[in-house]
Amino acid sequence: MAVEPPAKLLDAGCGSGFSSEAALEAGFGVSGFDADRKMVEAAIAKGIDARIGNLTRITFGDAAFDCAISISAIQWLGANKGPKRAFEEYHKAA
Repeated sequence: MAVEPPAKLLDAGCGSGFSSEAALEAGFGVSGFDADRKMVEAAIAKGIDARIGNLTRITFGDAAFDCAISISAIQWLGANKGPKRAFEEYHKAA
């Protein structure tokens, strides 16, 4: 990764917060979102600043983060559901 802690990291499609938690423990400032409420609740229970969100419409402000990760999330969009738009949103957020 080209950034180092305490950089602000966005975990797009954070799920239960597994990767977010590792980044938090490494010293990053971490926020994440996921479409599944139960996953967001699990991430929050791990101390992650998590919210309900959508890969193709990121509601955090423009350039709010130093970097963005999306581990095992983009494939759930499928080819006709906006992966290009999701990458544009990642770029806008970080």
